[in-house]
Amino acid sequence: MPNDYTYDESTGKSTPNTTYSGGDGVVVNRSGTTATKNALTNVLTGTQFYDTSDSKLYVYNGSAWVSQT
Repeated sequence: MPNDYTYDESTGKSTPNTTYSGGDGVVVNRSGTTATKNALTNVLTGTQFYDTSDSKLYVYNGSAWVSQT
């Protein structure tokens, strides 16, 4: 599999270059601050987001971000 992530040496973070389809759905994983999460548009239901502001994992349910912790 090719390199699916871009590593930013200045921040020490890896960012996915693509989404992955399989079976009946798509898995999308993101991370960033609460402001970044709240600014996202056209979010797919089931998108996972690790919020670095509160150190929690969220999943988008189609209308809102729901904390998983």
